Amino acid sequence: MEDWKKACEQAKTGGKKKPAKPRKPKELPPLTEKELEELPELPEGWCWTRHGHISEINPRLPYFIIPDEKYVSFLPMSSVEAVSGQIDLSKKRKYNEVKKGYTPFINNDVIFAKITPCMENGKAAIVKGLINGIGFGSTEFHVTRTTCFTNPKYIFYYVVQELFRKEARQNMTGTAGQLRVPTKYFKEFALPLPSLSEQQAIAQEIESRLSVCDKIEQTIEDSLKKAEALRQSILKKAFSGELTRQWREKHPELITGENSAEKLLEKIKAEKALAAGLKRPRARKAKKK
Repeated sequence: MEDWKKACEQAKTGGKKKPAKPRKPKELPPLTEKELEELPELPEGWCWTRHGHISEINPRLPYFIIPDEKYVSFLPMSSVEAVSGQIDLSKKRKYNEVKKGYTPFINNDVIFAKITPCMENGKAAIVKGLINGIGFGSTEFHVTRTTCFTNPKYIFYYVVQELFRKEARQNMTGTAGQLRVPTKYFKEFALPLPSLSEQQAIAQEIESRLSVCDKIEQTIEDSLKKAEALRQSILKKAFSGELTRQWREKHPELITGENSAEKLLEKIKAEKALAAGLKRPRARKAKKK
């Protein structure tokens, strides 16, 4: 509320429109005993909670005045890689071009694709390095803004995992080809919550192990490139005669005289000529008088 009051004062001083008053967040119901009974047991010091209890879901921008001519980052769905969390921040737009009709976010927000097939493919990321600290993107993103008690990396790695995406897929609504993860589900899904220190430790352990996976993937990719280059080299050698050079040296009688390629070509031409001569000419239809 204090931020909103300051923003109102700034707007008044600068002759701008007063920002909308912050909405009172709706209280989410706690997890019921039945829901808790169906959830797996957690390690000591952990507890189950709802996503919306520890994060702001699809929040507005913070209350500060942004000049219309200022540039902000622009992030279409195509700029988000699947699973890796990598994003392309090369696009930018003026604030007045995107302040309506797009999804807003700020540095360290977690974005999550809500529409099929982007959700199933794992399009999600932590947004960082935004121009002027602000970005806008596809309306098909859900946005999570963590609090001082949650680590954005912990949230990102949880929602990008295949197990969560499969569960979210079962809760999608809409028509075929336009299925989406509803906001209600994204707010209310159950999340295992460790302490902030352990969240940070989990994120570090994940990144340490994923770096090994990345190295293995790179090795495999390099090996596949080498295998393809070798395959093409073998084919080139095969059809230039290099592959069978030693074979020709051992079997000169099979490549000279009557067995030479020249003689083979002559035989083929002769057979074709003979076959053409044996073909019956088509009978001409008699013209009607």
